[in-house]
Amino acid sequence: MLVIARKENEIIKIGDDIEIKILNIGQNTVKLGIEAPKEVLISREELLDEIKNTNITTANSQRQIDSKTNEILSSLKEQLFKK
Repeated sequence: MLVIARKENEIIKIGDDIEIKILNIGQNTVKLGIEAPKEVLISREELLDEIKNTNITTANSQRQIDSKTNEILSSLKEQLFKK
């Protein structure tokens, strides 16, 4: 990890396409401005974690629904073919 100290209005460049500007330094926060190509995903880590957890929960729910649907279908098949 590269650690760089910057003051307000100073810029960090990443390659030719990405620029990070220190907009404001508060007591507990630093406000950054990021310029990058549209195809570069820029997101806060906690949002990515929340999306990941939501996707896992949704996948688990879908598996439960699929399992219950298969149980119902099996039961219906048994009832239909008993006759």
